[in-house]
Amino acid sequence: MKLLIILLTLLHINTLCFGQETKRVKTGNDIFLEEFTVLKSDKKIRHGEYKEFQFGKIRQEGLYNHGKKIGIWKFYHNGLLIQSYNYDKNQIENEPINPFYLVYNQVDFIESTIDSPPTYIGGKVGLENSIRKIIRYPVQARNKVLEGEVVFSLVVDENANVSEIEILSGPMEFHEEVKNTLTNMEALWLVGRNNKEKIKCKLLYVIEFKLNICGGMGCSLISIK
Repeated sequence: MKLLIILLTLLHINTLCFGQETKRVKTGNDIFLEEFTVLKSDKKIRHGEYKEFQFGKIRQEGLYNHGKKIGIWKFYHNGLLIQSYNYDKNQIENEPINPFYLVYNQVDFIESTIDSPPTYIGGKVGLENSIRKIIRYPVQARNKVLEGEVVFSLVVDENANVSEIEILSGPMEFHEEVKNTLTNMEALWLVGRNNKEKIKCKLLYVIEFKLNICGGMGCSLISIK
């Protein structure tokens, strides 16, 4: 009888947290779609399950508790799981596959295999989401109907601080916007380690700017490669 009472109590608490107090929301389009729940008492606060899709494929999923991410969040690329991050423990549950990175050896950056590279929470998906929050398609490039890829590098040091942001290639019209975005975006990096020691690494990424993806000049896609 006591066990039954406990189970009913837990079920009641769970219902209050993720059932009666919440409302399901779906927002976006065929390119980017979000599905989540919010508190009925304050629809600005996410509470419960969250999922994000790109072109119909899952990109990330997890749980919110009164606007705070909790538990294990999963991040995907082309439908394949690339990272699981535990927000309760503040740690990655699975390691990246690629072992080759540019590591600082007190003189220069050399290519080396390491145990755990610096990683953005959410992997490429998390980085792309943080960039997309503040980056804008440059007016000069849009007026020229200009598309292109911008290659850049940044350094994540032993304290997970970002520095030495450098634009390596790509149309000049995009350079300033990319550098300003990387400078002002949310820093959610996890420090790299090798043999249990913290390391300083240089990472390379590509931002792709594309126009007309949904039939109009007002439509654009900015993504990370």
